[in-house]
Amino acid sequence: MSTSRREFFRNNRFISRFIIIAWFFFLCIFIIFGKTGATSPSSSSTNPSSSKFRNHLDEFRTKGLRHTYFGLRHGQSLANVEKIICSNPEIATKHFGLSKKGHEQAEDAGWELIEDFVNTRAYCQQNRIPHPMGIAICASDFSRAKETALGLVDAVRLYNQECIREAKEAGNDRSSDTICLFTTDDNGHLRQLLLPDDEEGSVNVPIDVRLRERWFGDWDQTSDNHYQNVWKDDAIDPYHTNHNVESVWSVLDRATSVIRDWEQKTNFGSYFPLWVVCVAHGDVLQILQTAFDSSMDPSQHRSLEHLETAKLRWLELDPEPPQIETTTVTRANEMSEEEQSGEE
Repeated sequence: MSTSRREFFRNNRFISRFIIIAWFFFLCIFIIFGKTGATSPSSSSTNPSSSKFRNHLDEFRTKGLRHTYFGLRHGQSLANVEKIICSNPEIATKHFGLSKKGHEQAEDAGWELIEDFVNTRAYCQQNRIPHPMGIAICASDFSRAKETALGLVDAVRLYNQECIREAKEAGNDRSSDTICLFTTDDNGHLRQLLLPDDEEGSVNVPIDVRLRERWFGDWDQTSDNHYQNVWKDDAIDPYHTNHNVESVWSVLDRATSVIRDWEQKTNFGSYFPLWVVCVAHGDVLQILQTAFDSSMDPSQHRSLEHLETAKLRWLELDPEPPQIETTTVTRANEMSEEEQSGEE
């Protein structure tokens, strides 16, 4: 430092002290905010995958859903019989369809769906409230899911034929009791899948590959006992891809996008409420169910009641996080404080 600068600071001690204090102050600010801005180990940003996925149902929690949604797990498959994991599309879209019992389960599920729909429609009409206009079916492209969806279609076909037969015996050309089935065309527009008076014939089951089975990576084509290994990891981290398994959040993202797209269809007819049945797989549907519940973390999908083969489950959207639990905790804390003040 030159002689002139030494003399300047010696003669201006106030300025030199101010500079030192200011430098120390800014150093402290830098350290404090530097630590605050650091990413904590528990932050979702530590996982690069966390920003890729979302729950597409969140945008509907305020306005609600137009349609009513159901999850239907496929009937018993040949993979279930052999107790192996089959999640490879190259294999599962061509093989491992339904067993004989699985076909029977699919038929039973169809008649159960019909009974519930007819009863609900009658109740709504009786009470003059909007009633479902029909049933829409979308299925995974895996053989076991497609065959299950066909079981639903066949049950509705038989039901409609019986309704038309009874109407004709009564002197009517048509029946108001039939059920309309709907699907979407290649442009995503709603269209009728099966007219009530259609003659028996082949029907193309509406497919949505986003409902495919979860990819189980290295566990594919191995014993289904390994499901437990995957579910243990799920409970710890819903973003994990251990053993090349598809993460829980990846499944949730694609499955909820199916619901979003059904809600966003705007062509003629889509404004009427429908029953939309998603024919898919155990993990996919249980993970999807957690997405409907705003208070549930998807990592806990196995805490839900196990969805058995060919069982229909209503998927009800929780409009917003429940306040009861928060209120209870707050009240408990208040009581605890009161007790502590009383003890003091």
